[in-house]
Amino acid sequence: MRTGALIHPATPVLTGPDRLTAEVRRTLAATAAGLGTQHIADRDRIPHTLVLDHLATACEVLGAQRLPELVVAACLGGVLPVPATAGDTVMVTEQEETVLLLTLDGLDTRTIADRLGTTYTTVHTRRQALMARLGAHTPAHLVSRAWESGLLAWRPGTGFMPQTGLRREAEVLRTRLCDPGLLNRALVVRVADGPSGIGVYRPAVPVGGRRTAGFLRVDVLSLPGVLRRMQNLPEDAGFPRAREVLTQREPDSFMIRWGGWMPPRCESAAAGRRLGYHQAGAAEYAAERTAPTASARQGESRLEAVR
Repeated sequence: MRTGALIHPATPVLTGPDRLTAEVRRTLAATAAGLGTQHIADRDRIPHTLVLDHLATACEVLGAQRLPELVVAACLGGVLPVPATAGDTVMVTEQEETVLLLTLDGLDTRTIADRLGTTYTTVHTRRQALMARLGAHTPAHLVSRAWESGLLAWRPGTGFMPQTGLRREAEVLRTRLCDPGLLNRALVVRVADGPSGIGVYRPAVPVGGRRTAGFLRVDVLSLPGVLRRMQNLPEDAGFPRAREVLTQREPDSFMIRWGGWMPPRCESAAAGRRLGYHQAGAAEYAAERTAPTASARQGESRLEAVR
């Protein structure tokens, strides 16, 4: 919108998405589809400055600072349709996913680098690699392509949930559970804040069949919300007797347990069977919990958080 423009007294002052004219919405749709501003100007045979005005108006109305954030706001606000997931989900690294989510939050490359404690070049390289893998022409187009590729899952009041770690953990659990179908009823909850400011999410698997117990490690800030959510679910949801347990190894960490009694840590194989793992899965679980190497301890820390 050009500054200093006058509004005729007889013209109603519109607020919210109603202020977005058909021309502005057309420019928004083209931006989400990967067209650059000059390309849009050439296509619509309008001055380049008018395209910039359209985008500035959309940013002002939707409260966005940069184009990727603008596309997100337009989709979630009903101005643009949310792209439907098509085809197989694209797998990305957790570092690329973090760059993607911070980009959606409206952060520029240098701010993301500062947040992650890395360099401008590293962030730029990761984003370019992600764009190339998804076939995105611009950072704004990356939003649409990420949605279409199944990388984005939105929860009202929370925002976008990182999917890469969730899928990796789900695959591990799927290979170990006697009844992998339980994952279809898993409850995805925020268990901590990551160092980059993006929430850490885990799938909590309900009890059922051979699975008679489950647990989830959460930090002290996440504990009340997760516990309340589980306790408010109906009994047949699979989280009976959800309760908190203070862990001795990590004083600031809590364990939420549901279902029946769990054997002590020294009886890892028995615990695996209580968690509904088949014989090989229970053996893998026990090996993780007793492995002496640093890499094994790191794997244990990641996978033990959710069972």
